[in-house]
Amino acid sequence: MLNICDLQSHRDININCFCNTQELQNATDAQCWLFNESEKEDSFIWDEFRSQSKLNKLSINVRSNLSFIPTKTLSHLSQLNTFILIYGNITTIIPYAFANLTTLEIVELKHNQIYSLEKYSISNLPNLKEINFGKNQIREIGRDIFKNLPSLKKLFLEENDINVVQDLAFVELKNLEELELYKNQIVAISRNSFAGLTSLKRLDLHANLLYELKDFTFAEMPNLNELIIEQNMIENIGEKVFYGIKNLERLILAENKLHILPDDVFASLPNLRKLDVRDNLLQTFTYSTASHILDKLKNESFYFLIEVDVSFDCIPILRYTDQILQTETISEFTEFL
Repeated sequence: MLNICDLQSHRDININCFCNTQELQNATDAQCWLFNESEKEDSFIWDEFRSQSKLNKLSINVRSNLSFIPTKTLSHLSQLNTFILIYGNITTIIPYAFANLTTLEIVELKHNQIYSLEKYSISNLPNLKEINFGKNQIREIGRDIFKNLPSLKKLFLEENDINVVQDLAFVELKNLEELELYKNQIVAISRNSFAGLTSLKRLDLHANLLYELKDFTFAEMPNLNELIIEQNMIENIGEKVFYGIKNLERLILAENKLHILPDDVFASLPNLRKLDVRDNLLQTFTYSTASHILDKLKNESFYFLIEVDVSFDCIPILRYTDQILQTETISEFTEFL
């Protein structure tokens, strides 16, 4: 059996690993580098990881060409907790790519070239808590990708090319608490896009291409605490768009194209503590809209940030709270304060 932690003398192998110990079957942490022409999927070296079957953490840094997840290696590591693979050119994650590892808690595949996640590609990992697929080229999040992941808390899909999130794509992730989807190409979302996310606390959708938010869009996430939707193209939002998320404390709607906010749009958010609607195209902010946050403005821990273009219909209300209101406004409003 070839010791994967002692490969320096094997010049014909395109992988080298540095471990916390070279003792056979005793290493718990391995940092491996792939170089030259890498190793093919059928290479004998992937089976040799059984020489260190007690690894808790395996990191693979690719400096060559690696187009697959080394599932064969993972199948020998029954105690693996963390798996990191970066800078490969893995275009597709195939079904059961992570060998159904029962101990795996963290998977990080940033900076690869992942284009597609096939059905069941991330599945049967009962202790998995965190997935990071940031900075890839994923185009679509479909159904049945995430299966049997009862412990998953964090899912990072930022800085990809995602333009479609299929209905029920996250339906099995009932314990997920954080979902990062920022800097993608998402044009539209609906209530069914987030079905199943009953434990979600943070959703980041900033820097996408959303142009509209319809009524009840976020209603499937009753425990949502933080919602970030800035830097989109949103022109219209429904009056009941925030219904069902009464626990929301932080709402960031800045840098969109909103001209008006519906009268009762904030009526369903009793726990809101920060509201940011700066850098929109708002021309008015009516008393009916403001009435739902008046009491909050008396609370020094509430932050309300707004910028208007032409007129401000509730200036007398804001004068009452000017000591705690944080604003960036047109000259007419500034002079009034």
